[in-house]
Amino acid sequence: MSFFGSQCASEECKNEISALSRTRTCQTCRKAFCESCYYERERTLLSIKGFCLKCYTTINSRDDDEPLPDESYRIPSQIEVSRKLSNYLDPIFKDPFEFHKKISKLGKGNFSKVYKVQERGTNKEYALKFITDSADPNCTAPSEFLNTVLVPCESIVKSYALYKHEGKFYILQELMSTNLGIFLRKHYPLPENVGLYIMKEILKGLDFLHKNGKIHRDIKSENIFVNYEGKVKIGDFGTMAQLTQENMLRTTMAGTPLWLAPEVAMQSKYYTPADIWSLGILAIEIIDGRPPNENAGSLQELIKILKDNPEPRPKNQKYPKISEIIENILIKDANLRPKAHELLNSSYFDINEGEAVNFIRGRIYRGSD
Repeated sequence: MSFFGSQCASEECKNEISALSRTRTCQTCRKAFCESCYYERERTLLSIKGFCLKCYTTINSRDDDEPLPDESYRIPSQIEVSRKLSNYLDPIFKDPFEFHKKISKLGKGNFSKVYKVQERGTNKEYALKFITDSADPNCTAPSEFLNTVLVPCESIVKSYALYKHEGKFYILQELMSTNLGIFLRKHYPLPENVGLYIMKEILKGLDFLHKNGKIHRDIKSENIFVNYEGKVKIGDFGTMAQLTQENMLRTTMAGTPLWLAPEVAMQSKYYTPADIWSLGILAIEIIDGRPPNENAGSLQELIKILKDNPEPRPKNQKYPKISEIIENILIKDANLRPKAHELLNSSYFDINEGEAVNFIRGRIYRGSD
């Protein structure tokens, strides 16, 4: 006789359930779960009554006035997140420059430097991100790698390897040509069709992230990248937050001030609609060449503007479709903002993508990006 009757129904768990133990069947989804993935409410002689963590969190643990993510989203439990981190995070403890030749410096951030490198032997080119705050206990390099390693979404910059050498982290990533901020400064103004294409590709990336319970929290032109093929991708996941069934809202202020949603700036509870607001600010960048409220002298002044003034709108009136999208997403009430998949399914993005791709490719090949 086998002592294991079945496996836990949690997608990320699959622990074996002993045939001799009392059954833990979720009263909502009617599936069997192990003890770690189950919330117990009542015990009987033959069974344990309760809910799986996903159903219990969704149905029972929220206040009526809190925003609830769309039920089709796949929000993992904290147990699943921890298990994934331990299973897949395995740094290569070697100097990355043993395998890659440094070609040039691509950029520098507050906590990182990025180099263009060439793989020795194959001459394949990559970006190598050196994390300068690797010694910080809160260093985000491992989670940034975990959330981008070979991710099955063409609108997100992929990571391929995580190195740790002499206490420093390095992330080997997909090489992109330039970021959108630089591209806009060199080639502004863009045709509206190109602006819509850029927004559509960002929304594809956000849709993937949000359906997996992730908030990017720093959507802005400098964190959107384009390449020689005309592809547009979201990058820089250093401030990304993972929602879990136990913690479906965040309050930490994270991101870049001018792109912050009001609820983030004011440190209220927030979730995925915060990224949609940031996309709206980026859309104003596309139209006007710069984000709104640049004259705010401090974060406190910006918060006062967000609180007291109407939602920002672009000054340039030559982009009617993008302007209409902005009106629909730059809404102070986060619950009224459309979701990424709803925007993608709208007629706004019925565009000539080939034309937009050729425009981006032509400008990159012509310039020195």
